Amino acid sequence: MSPIIWLRQLAALALMLVALCSVNVLAADEGDASAEAPAEQAFTFDHFATGFALENAHADVDCESCHSRGRFEGTPRQCVGCHVNGGFVEASEKPVSHIQTTDNCSDCHSTMEWTFAVQVDHSAVLGSCESCHNGTTAIGKHPQHIESSNQCDDCHITASFSLVNFDHSGVTGSCVSCHDGVQATGKNPTHILSTNDCELCHSTSIWSPVVQVDHSAVTGSCVSCHNGTISTGKPALHINTTDACEACHGTTLWSPVTRVDHMEVNGTCFSCHDNVVADGKPANHYPSSNQCDDCHVTSDWSQAVYDHGDINSGCIACHDGVLVEGKSPLHILTSNTCEACHSTNVWAPTTAVDHDEVQGSCFSCHNGATAVGKSAQHINTTNNCTACHATAQWMPAQMVDHIEVNGTCESCHDGVVAGGKPMDHYPTIGKQCDDCHITSDWSQAVYDHGSIDSGCVVCHDNALAPGKTPLHIATIDACEFCHNTSVWSPTVAVDHTAVLGTCASCHNGTDAQGKHAAHINSTDTCDACHLTSSWLVDFVDHDQVMGACASCHDNVIAAGKQPDHPPVGDLACEFCHQSTTTWLVE
Repeated sequence: MSPIIWLRQLAALALMLVALCSVNVLAADEGDASAEAPAEQAFTFDHFATGFALENAHADVDCESCHSRGRFEGTPRQCVGCHVNGGFVEASEKPVSHIQTTDNCSDCHSTMEWTFAVQVDHSAVLGSCESCHNGTTAIGKHPQHIESSNQCDDCHITASFSLVNFDHSGVTGSCVSCHDGVQATGKNPTHILSTNDCELCHSTSIWSPVVQVDHSAVTGSCVSCHNGTISTGKPALHINTTDACEACHGTTLWSPVTRVDHMEVNGTCFSCHDNVVADGKPANHYPSSNQCDDCHVTSDWSQAVYDHGDINSGCIACHDGVLVEGKSPLHILTSNTCEACHSTNVWAPTTAVDHDEVQGSCFSCHNGATAVGKSAQHINTTNNCTACHATAQWMPAQMVDHIEVNGTCESCHDGVVAGGKPMDHYPTIGKQCDDCHITSDWSQAVYDHGSIDSGCVVCHDNALAPGKTPLHIATIDACEFCHNTSVWSPTVAVDHTAVLGTCASCHNGTDAQGKHAAHINSTDTCDACHLTSSWLVDFVDHDQVMGACASCHDNVIAAGKQPDHPPVGDLACEFCHQSTTTWLVE
């Protein structure tokens, strides 16, 4: 029996003795007959002296209930000596439904009221708390108890039932269902401003430090906690910036940063982008001594405006299509370097185009989309540009390939677009240029004289057009008297009446047919015998004839000796006829 229980029982016994004495005194005073009976006073026994005080329920039982068969010594002093099946005496036993415990009965029960335990020594109880504290045998978990699947003794101790430790692992509700500042300590005033449940950050096994912080539900700024006091703040090596943490960092993944608000960064780009703190200039960066921000802007790094001012190499050294964007597939086909046409100050439009190095036709660029194409006023032609124009000097055109021109000559040669008919042009009536001229050789015009109603000399005067050549027959005739406009040569006719000079000046066997081989051998000029109106001989000047008469007068070329001529034998005509004028015989 524990000392505490023993002291309690002694105190109860003392009170009972005091009460008995008081009853005896009152009985004596009132003249109680029993108090006066000398016989009963003789059998009074001080049971306390045996070491087992008769108190409460034991005081009301008969002696023989415990001292059976007249046996007094050896009577059990412990409850279990009697209150057990097969005990020393017959007494009420520990029921089957009794709490499993190694305690003595008196550790919990009192002789005053057996069915109601004075206390329960839970340290000796065998089994779980719920085996008694189930709401029937003993008080169970109250309605306001924390929702938990734990056993009672996971948290409580049996001595005082106060919490020694709390096994939160079996709690089925949220932290705030208890930690609300009333039932249990709640969130303290200095806690991070957050709408999160406790368990999102804290662990039940170790409350502090937190397992994690669900920053997505934090309602304040980062620096409200991360100030170097409450929690780790900005490190000494952090980028020099006036930005709030959340401007660059994400709450779900602090590092790497989601972005850097470069607008708030103090210092040069290289103070961070040194390939240690952050990526620096890559190995394939354009060669440059510039600072990063000479070309790049923080709002859009990729849209760099490159300061080409300090570049002393050709564009292709960088713009090769690998290191940086090169010539696009739509670029003019050319063997030129970029800088031959482009300027680093203003890349487009080009300062010039070195057409000498362009490969391909003009139209591959000058199509009206890539570059200015053929104007609406351009000659209607199917020619390539290069057929007429030169790349060194576009205007004026070097030549015009008229073969490919569509339309009439006047559509260009109107005196405005191109030179038209000159003031001294031969007069034409309703004629188109190409009625006379050909595009391959303009000067070799074939003039259609069919519509001319004036004399040839109006044009052919050796000033406006070629006139009579120095070798022409000396004549006062107009051209058209002998020539035809459809076929100029040979002549249609020759008006010999207007010819100046002798016949031999033309009829010399070279310019015109001369004296034929069978002609009379004569030193006379043609016109001594012939007329221009009728070439047949009108008169023969026999004085100039050389040779015998018979050389002509042979009855073939000219009349010969008549059949009735007297016979003369072999005599020649001139033997008798000595006068060529009278032909009379002398």
